[in-house]
Amino acid sequence: MKRHLEVNGETMISRSQTRCAATACAFVVVTAAVTALPSVARAQTTQVPSVKITRQTKSFANCKAAGKFLDSGAEAGHASAMWIHTFTKPTVTDTGGDFWKATAKATSTYLPKKSSIRLVVPSWPHMSSADKASIKHFENALLAHEEGHQKLAQDILVHFTNYPLAGAGQGSQAAVADLDKEEAKYKKNLDAYIQEREDAYDAKTDHGRHQSADGGVDVVLTCH
Repeated sequence: MKRHLEVNGETMISRSQTRCAATACAFVVVTAAVTALPSVARAQTTQVPSVKITRQTKSFANCKAAGKFLDSGAEAGHASAMWIHTFTKPTVTDTGGDFWKATAKATSTYLPKKSSIRLVVPSWPHMSSADKASIKHFENALLAHEEGHQKLAQDILVHFTNYPLAGAGQGSQAAVADLDKEEAKYKKNLDAYIQEREDAYDAKTDHGRHQSADGGVDVVLTCH
């Protein structure tokens, strides 16, 4: 679920993934449980991030068969949000005696070009205009739910620029080693915090079925 990449020093790419159906969505766990993390302002960004959207048409005998497929919990939507953690070069200071301090700043950046959404769009023979309208409603509502996952990650990460981190120890090497531990905690805690918020979003909207609880349109496929 994670992969590492070195860019301008130590960095890490993280990913959250959701797989959503009309009735169920399983969040893929990518980090350990969240621990203490400073509170994050919940200001909203001005627009939904632009990510790659792939639509896969899946054929069924009729609308009823499509609904049965969706009600089974099969994957209908998939969102993959990506972000990267970067750290400045440590500054090491002798604070007196054998006690040293190492500091650095962390920046976590959402990566829209590496993030993606995939949708499964049902289809069947001899679709009426009402059927097509129902499919369009379903597709648009599902896309909006998946975009909500992307936007949530973006809204959190925008607050983590030049975030101060510090380590300490008896000697410069010990201080840097302690800073390394703090950076690892920062990555783990922030990744887990985003996961926690993603879970809360799915719980609030019932994985899109009740998207109206978050001000959106419910993900529903209506057969005529």
